Amino acid sequence: MAGRPLRNANRYVVNGLPAEANEGDAKFSFSCVMRGELRDASRRAQMIGWVSLTGGPREGPQREWDVQHVALSYLMAQKAVEVLGCENKPLQGEPVVKPGKG
Repeated sequence: MAGRPLRNANRYVVNGLPAEANEGDAKFSFSCVMRGELRDASRRAQMIGWVSLTGGPREGPQREWDVQHVALSYLMAQKAVEVLGCENKPLQGEPVVKPGKG
């Protein structure tokens, strides 16, 4: 997983991509191949969809919270991918979050 790891995180897979979540954060990483002069650099980079939530009590079991927030980070990143025009179309469809390994 790209970027710094989350502390005390549970691992997931969202639409085939590695994801993780803890009490305050959820994130996943993916590749976005961009057009034009950024193409070569973007092939070597990983983008991170990250949601950090603060304040207010969290309700429900941890896994339920994690799944909801991993899905939210995916949906938010989908909008960024649309704006960037990633040629490889990395984030397609509704997020399906499953338990991961590790």
